Amino acid sequence: MGHAEATTRREILAGAAIAAGAMMIPVAPARADPFSRPTRVDHVILIDWDAFGGDLLGLVPMPNLDALVDRGSLSLAYSTYNTYSNSARASMSTGAHPEVHDNVGFYLDRTRNIVVGQNRDLRAETINQALAAAGHTTASVGWYMVQNFGAAYGDPEQLYVQPGVSEQYRGRPGGAFATRVDVALDILNRRPVNSAGQSVTVPRTPSFIAIYAGEIDALGHAEGPASPSMPPLLAAYDDHLGRLVRGVRDAGLVDRTALILTADHGLSVWTTSVMPALVEAISSRGLRPEVVAVGRRPAADSDVILTSNGVRMSNVYLRGRAAGETCVAPRTKRPRWSS
Repeated sequence: MGHAEATTRREILAGAAIAAGAMMIPVAPARADPFSRPTRVDHVILIDWDAFGGDLLGLVPMPNLDALVDRGSLSLAYSTYNTYSNSARASMSTGAHPEVHDNVGFYLDRTRNIVVGQNRDLRAETINQALAAAGHTTASVGWYMVQNFGAAYGDPEQLYVQPGVSEQYRGRPGGAFATRVDVALDILNRRPVNSAGQSVTVPRTPSFIAIYAGEIDALGHAEGPASPSMPPLLAAYDDHLGRLVRGVRDAGLVDRTALILTADHGLSVWTTSVMPALVEAISSRGLRPEVVAVGRRPAADSDVILTSNGVRMSNVYLRGRAAGETCVAPRTKRPRWSS
């Protein structure tokens, strides 16, 4: 890894601005706990709430999250372009830009002439791989992007687990996240956990544990961020976040552990597709546009190829007569994020 990428990885662990869409909150016991900041950091716990954007802050009282902010910090960070979950999470796990880790989605692969959706390809070293190379152990509780890239089923040193919803939480808001908090606490306390049917006990408390929760994103896609089910889901998430913090304290690790809460992107209330307007505008210029779905190939006579992940945006590709010099903006250096 180059120096710039290594620096970015350290910033992730410190809670600095990384490729995430909502917040990073390093460290913190709950408000009522008589603990201050850790005197040193031997362990990092990353909590990744998919689609927990800044617009959801304040929607419902979240005292445990507030306690973390009071003892740590709160910031809004840049995500990747585009803000697809897998591309953003690839950058979270590697500290690299999409042009380096090569995980992008909903684009036209010109070489194969096919539209590609989201995937889990990675061409950069993950935080789990880097820590393993340095002799540290890690665990991923559903943080899927590092599966087989530094974490694997049945590997006690670099463990991957993908729990479902425990029976006690079934049908309750936040049941999947609650289950994953339980599993993370079992790992912290070196109790056996189920890893794809294998009972695995980690040899020591991992240096890095990542916990992924996807229910906010699923609800947002299904019902929108203004769903009446969103407030009780956020309240449940906050309750289980508090359980996680108390579990860290009860395990005797609170003075040596940093907690980072982050997200890959927020949620949009926009529901009107951009496609009809784009198709009309392109057609009015005498060009032939084509909207191409994932896994499909554009027709040979299409001048402009449009791909989309939904209603919010579209990638536009110019071909043939549309790609002449008078139709294309000058090529410039690819922009990079600030951090």
